[in-house]
Amino acid sequence: MAERAQAEVIPSLSLDEAYELFLRRQATFVDVRDLADFERAHIPGSRSIPLPEIPRRHGELLRERTLALYCA
Repeated sequence: MAERAQAEVIPSLSLDEAYELFLRRQATFVDVRDLADFERAHIPGSRSIPLPEIPRRHGELLRERTLALYCA
């Protein structure tokens, strides 16, 4: 039987951890909601890349920094 591919585990952040990263400017925040929601309100300095576009646009993100993706 073929081995099943293991899914990569993506760690989650608590609100406090995300806030610390934001204050220290140690992460790139990416809003994965649609553009209309992003334009209504978003975290200052965040980028808008809607979730369905992540596979195509992930190269735009700096890999040297922590990425914090959010949808609320």
